[in-house]
Amino acid sequence: MISFSSIAFQNKDTVRSTINYQKDVIARLTGRKAIIKGCFLNQRASHEERSLAANYLTKELKNSGWTVELQKYRTPQSNYFLDLFFRPNKGINVIGKLLASTPTTKYVILGAHYDSERNTPGAVDNASGVALCLAIAKKLQKLKQKKYNVLIIFFDQEEDDEVGSTVYVKRIQKENVEVHSVHIFDLIGYDSDGDFALTLQSPALFLEKYYYDEATLFNIPLKTIGGAGSDNKPFLKADYATVHPFEELDDRTPYYHSPQDTYETVNFAFLAKTTEYVGSVLGKILEDNCK
Repeated sequence: MISFSSIAFQNKDTVRSTINYQKDVIARLTGRKAIIKGCFLNQRASHEERSLAANYLTKELKNSGWTVELQKYRTPQSNYFLDLFFRPNKGINVIGKLLASTPTTKYVILGAHYDSERNTPGAVDNASGVALCLAIAKKLQKLKQKKYNVLIIFFDQEEDDEVGSTVYVKRIQKENVEVHSVHIFDLIGYDSDGDFALTLQSPALFLEKYYYDEATLFNIPLKTIGGAGSDNKPFLKADYATVHPFEELDDRTPYYHSPQDTYETVNFAFLAKTTEYVGSVLGKILEDNCK
């Protein structure tokens, strides 16, 4: 059985492969490379730009052996008067699914938003979270034993007050989906002081223990805070067990929501180590008492 805890960050081949893949993902999402032949995304703000990104993410998940569903939605603006002047919200959540080793109705959910603010390439916010999830998709596919089903969801319109994740939460509530835990990744690309520190936002107590136990093995400083700051908002509001790891509070990207949030500002060593660490946490959750 392959265990993530046995794949330490010191495994240079593993880390090099992760870094190379994540560089390619972020390059394509930020316009450094073409998202499709002859087309470069300098932002992921309009519906057309986000649709191109969604198609790319669908292809990447399928290439990693996941089944993919697109949740297309159309919702009104937050109030009637906005709807008079602006188009209704229109977007696509990309949902990848990996089944457990033994049939179960319970799911572990990983999520990251793939849209960006207007006029920003959105490298750290949030191509970094997307790149983390895509790299972990490859790793989870290799697990021989998985106690739970896994969903990786790339949410649309986080920058518009979490529209995509709100739509998705309403769906799983309506369908009575049994959720083990929700892990949201946003702002995982900046680490100017090189200490690999992370902040855990509003973790359920049992999830906090998993993350702290593995942080000790990976020598990653952690700090826990409350509140909600991304697509964890609608999940917390609906009382799902969540955790939102992101950059150290005192060392967050200074290029947030600006044109300077570019590929060149991403600390790929930090992103790769965080990916290996999160993979180890998820491996422990999925393999825990798995027979």
